[in-house]
Amino acid sequence: MFLRNQNGHFMPRSIFLDTDPTCIDEIRVGPYRELFSTAAAAQRQRGLWFNYMRGRRDFRRNLLPEAVERFRWLSEKSDVTPTAFLVHSTGGGTGSGLSVSYLEELRSEFDSRLQVLELSVSSGNSGLQSTCELVNSMLYSYESKDYTSLSFSVTNSAMFNLCRSGLSLYGGATFAHLNRMLAMCFSNLTVMERFPGTMMCNIANICSNVLPFKQLKHPIVACAPFTAASAVGKERSSAIGITSALMEPDGQLADVDLRQGKHMAGALIYRGAAKTADIEQALLSLRASAAEFSSLTGRRPASRPACPSCRR
Repeated sequence: MFLRNQNGHFMPRSIFLDTDPTCIDEIRVGPYRELFSTAAAAQRQRGLWFNYMRGRRDFRRNLLPEAVERFRWLSEKSDVTPTAFLVHSTGGGTGSGLSVSYLEELRSEFDSRLQVLELSVSSGNSGLQSTCELVNSMLYSYESKDYTSLSFSVTNSAMFNLCRSGLSLYGGATFAHLNRMLAMCFSNLTVMERFPGTMMCNIANICSNVLPFKQLKHPIVACAPFTAASAVGKERSSAIGITSALMEPDGQLADVDLRQGKHMAGALIYRGAAKTADIEQALLSLRASAAEFSSLTGRRPASRPACPSCRR
């Protein structure tokens, strides 16, 4: 997850790829500019404006070779099998068309050794800027199905609703709040990669164990608790309360209601000072709730010991 540079500092193994220079410039001159390497950014001077085919074809020769070479260099510095975690949107031409081309180049370079997990963001039920966003999302889902191992889908509309209900940001929620939610979601999904242990396994192994079919690779993400910064330290959370909040619509990062219909499988990842007895009690309360699971699969808890960097 991190790479030591010549000065002895640890930097994230990340690559920023965009056709719009404003997003990359914000990283280069923003408050986190010293956290990332300047060689991790690849950009061009024009956007794609929801054009899927331009992202799929036009930038394949002049932008992707630089990004693939950067990924190859990062993978050579790693002592384990390379795993890529792609965070992108599916509505625009860059996030949909260019992402498919990039995944295609990575697969041709690393064959089946590369495992790709993705966190894709779509507009959701509301907030569409163009009808092309729906078409781009469908085209991306179809063309990327052979290149990704797991695809965690979140929507902007669901995260805006969470800001209004959980954080009490009525009318004041911005995309900066949504980006912080995505960062927390990314941190929760990769905590087992960053803090390995004898009782730990990564999220890909969990899903491969609980899902009966390989084609089922679109899990729904829910995080709890989400509280405002002013309420941190004043409210005390329990395993039962957090588990029940995951099933509520206000705790989900996609426009779905987990209380309706049957579930194929579920994996609960607890961070912080979570005791095994509390987790078992939370699972019993979940079993007694309205959530129904298919008889093919069940629920499997996954927890890790508390550490100062992952307390909530």
